[in-house]
Amino acid sequence: MSDTITDTIAAAVADRINYDHLATLIAAKLRASPTASANDAELIECQEIRRQLGRRGRPMAHETFNRNYILTKRLTLVPGPSAAKRYVRRAEWDRIRIESAG
Repeated sequence: MSDTITDTIAAAVADRINYDHLATLIAAKLRASPTASANDAELIECQEIRRQLGRRGRPMAHETFNRNYILTKRLTLVPGPSAAKRYVRRAEWDRIRIESAG
């Protein structure tokens, strides 16, 4: 036997929810999630990571980046489309970025 008060409240709440707006918010959240778009084969250039880690509009120093991320094996260099640039897997970078933010 259902509770009439609970049914009344549920019906009132369901009538007030804007489902289109809720769906848009959920879709935006999923698109922004690094796990939703991260692909193991997708690469990111080390220079871009250094720009994100930098301060006062300057990228993080090359030696500091190497010491903190490459030499400690937190990030692993992988071959990329340009031999002149250095790349890491985006999934690794996203994992480190999330860990350091939390």
